[in-house]
Amino acid sequence: MKEIDLHKISEATDTDIDAFITQANIRLAVQGESTELDLDAAFELSLILSGDTTYLNHKHIAVDTKLDYDDTAKRLVVAPSVLDLEGSTFQAEGILDLADYPFIDLQVAGTKPNFDMLIAFAPDDLIPTLSSYDNQGEVFFEAKVVGSLSDGALKQIDAKFGCTQGMIKNNQTTRSLEDLAFNGYLRTGSPATLENMAFGLQNFRAKPETGQFEGDLTVENFASPDIDLQIRSAFDLNFLVDFFQLEGLSDLSGSVNMTMNFHDIIDLDENE
Repeated sequence: MKEIDLHKISEATDTDIDAFITQANIRLAVQGESTELDLDAAFELSLILSGDTTYLNHKHIAVDTKLDYDDTAKRLVVAPSVLDLEGSTFQAEGILDLADYPFIDLQVAGTKPNFDMLIAFAPDDLIPTLSSYDNQGEVFFEAKVVGSLSDGALKQIDAKFGCTQGMIKNNQTTRSLEDLAFNGYLRTGSPATLENMAFGLQNFRAKPETGQFEGDLTVENFASPDIDLQIRSAFDLNFLVDFFQLEGLSDLSGSVNMTMNFHDIIDLDENE
């Protein structure tokens, strides 16, 4: 198939899905209770919910996968597959159990010698700004998603990501951050609930042209976030203005040295 536009509007769920298939090669084989599907496709996907664009807005996606469905067991096996999102490549495999109690067990992983993998997940309006910076670094991402598909409950997620030997450079001002590194995680815990969710960004460090930046962040209990943040930094004000190209600020001089320890629990119900 080539240059096919698929458009689906659902008034019941107020969703609008548009997929423009650049090309797709499909092989279908049926043997008894087993159905195999080989799919190699490239397409552009947009999803609109309640009249508003979502993260999936004109996203370029390519997929090369093999699916095997057993009608007796009501199980779909996703063989090791390749997913390309805006130029960043991920490997995925797993199982969808579609019997009496639908269940998913999916693993996704990817590596990249720059930050394109993280930029691919950014909102559309931020991508041009982020892409204007030159970047490099050994970036990795791996995640496992497990849980029921029938009860609407939060799935159990265990995701890890990080970077070593990173560098970000503003191509217009030639200002750069060197020696960028961090390790992060996102997990829902067991059972998977907002109360058990946790996010961490650990051993974050970067070296401006003059000075340093180090930090650690943990967020626990997403129902009532418990935030623990430590920052240790020293940098030149003029570097900050040039690196971020802050409009309205110029001819700044001086340096900032800051050590901050922040710990607070946010009551979301009270804020409402």
